[in-house]
Amino acid sequence: MSVKETTAQQVELRRMPIGKTIVRKLTQPPRNLLIKLLIWLYDNRAYHWVVAVPLAPLDSLFGLVYKILNLAWPVRYWQEWQSLPEPKFPLPQAEDHVPVKPEACDACGKYLASMIGTYVDADRLSALLPEGLSLDTARIHQGKHPIVLIFGYTQDLHRAFWPFPGMTYLEFLVGIPNIELDDGKKYICRFFYLPVLRLNRFYPTLLGWLVGYRKKWSRVWATENTYSIRSLLTGRKILDAVFTPQGPTPDQVTTDGWKATTDCWKNLLEQPNVNPFGDNQLFLHFHWEWANAKNIEPVTATLRVYEEIPGLSPGTYTFKGIELGQWEDQKAPEGAVRFCSPFELLSPFSRTVLEVHEKRKAAMAAENQGP
Repeated sequence: MSVKETTAQQVELRRMPIGKTIVRKLTQPPRNLLIKLLIWLYDNRAYHWVVAVPLAPLDSLFGLVYKILNLAWPVRYWQEWQSLPEPKFPLPQAEDHVPVKPEACDACGKYLASMIGTYVDADRLSALLPEGLSLDTARIHQGKHPIVLIFGYTQDLHRAFWPFPGMTYLEFLVGIPNIELDDGKKYICRFFYLPVLRLNRFYPTLLGWLVGYRKKWSRVWATENTYSIRSLLTGRKILDAVFTPQGPTPDQVTTDGWKATTDCWKNLLEQPNVNPFGDNQLFLHFHWEWANAKNIEPVTATLRVYEEIPGLSPGTYTFKGIELGQWEDQKAPEGAVRFCSPFELLSPFSRTVLEVHEKRKAAMAAENQGP
C-alpha cells in the first residue's frame, strides 16, 4: 500500500464513528498474522512433508498434461542435451552456507538453460528492489552492477521421494545478485533477487506465487537455439533471443573442464534467493549439482528486447561467449553460456532461521581462529 493510500485510509477512519471504526478493524483480514503463520509453517520441517505428499502426484498429473501438449508443440531447445541422465536425489550437501539441508521432500529435476551475464546501471536496478533490500556497493563497478538473464527449460520437476516422472516447462528469469538486507546486520552470504520470471505453464507459476516468486504466466516457446516471449492474452512482443554455440577453444579444453570459465557466474547463482513475503522476506536456495553438469560451453547471444525488462531498455544486444573465468577487481566477466545441471530447490526459511544460522557460523569461525 502506498503512503497516499495509507494516509487516505487514516483520514477516513478518523471521520468514522468510533463504533464503526472498531467493527471495521475487527472485520479486516489479519494479513500480518496470516503472513507470520505461513512463515512459521515454512520453518517447520513437518510442514514441508505435509505439503510435498499431495503435491507429488499433482506434479506428475500436470506433467502428463504438459507432455501431451508438448506432442503437439514440441520443445526442441538444445535437444541433444535433453536426454542427459539425472543423479539420485536428494543431492549431497556441498557447503553449509544455508540453514536448510537437502531432503527427500524437496522439489528437484534438471535445468537446461542459456545464460547471459552482464552489467547494467546500478541506480536502475536499485529502483527495482523492494523495501528492505539494497545492492552491495562493493560489487558496483563504475556505476554498473551485475545482472543475470536465464532462458531456461525445467525438466522432470518432481519431489525427490516420488518415483514417477514430473513436469517440464519453459521459464525465463532476470536475477540480481549480491543483494544485502537493510536490517543493520552483517550476513556472511549475499542474496539473489528475481524481479520477474515468465513461464509457459500455469501450475508451476502458481507454485511460485506460494513462496513469493513474482512469476507471470506468459507465452513462451523455444526452438533448438531460439527463445521467444509474448504476453499471455494479447501476444504482445516482449523479447526474442538467438544463441549460437561457440565450442571450446584449445586453451579451455586443457583447463579443468569449464570450471575455470564459469565459476564466477556459478558462484552468483549459488546465492540464496530472497523473496518479498508480505512485510517480511522468505528465502529459498537452489542447490545446483555442478559436479554432474556435464555440458557447459560458451555461446554467442543476440537479444532483441521489445518492451523494457529489468535492467534493459528496448533494443538489440549482442553478447560473446564467456571466455574468461577469472574475476578482475571483483568483477565477473561478461558473456553468454549454455549449461545443463541437476538442481534441488531446498525448503523455504525465514530471516529468523537465517539469523540463527549466521550466528552459529560466526561463532564456529571465531572458534577456529583461536585466541
